[in-house]
Amino acid sequence: MGLSGFEDEEHAIQNLVRDNYSASPIVYDNTPIDDDDVRGVGYINVVILTGDSSQISLGDSPVDRHPGVIVIQSFTPENEGTRTAKARADLIDPIFKRKEFRLGNSGLIRTRVPTVVHVGVQDGWFQSNIEIPYIRDVQ
Repeated sequence: MGLSGFEDEEHAIQNLVRDNYSASPIVYDNTPIDDDDVRGVGYINVVILTGDSSQISLGDSPVDRHPGVIVIQSFTPENEGTRTAKARADLIDPIFKRKEFRLGNSGLIRTRVPTVVHVGVQDGWFQSNIEIPYIRDVQ
């Protein structure tokens, strides 16, 4: 049985964003933010939330399924409306909508249709999340 590929899963998702999105600075979960880079323009933060994994097949090479949600947190300056947040969602949507990709030991990652959720304002930023459910199958 191969490695579970959590690290490769993270890199595959981060690479997809980095290679296809350039409208604002990109921050990855648990990395520092340079205030000078985002002041007045905002940024996106890529968060990967993993769910409960399970074995979905039997035999000598069983397949393990790892579901999750990719959350692209979009931060725009408060009191500027939702236009920029929605424009970012429109740019991110085709990057992830119904895609299949893999990297190294990640297994096959299949994404579903993104949903946009407005979170609200905190500390001077309006937050809108683009949530993309996915499953990752590893043999």
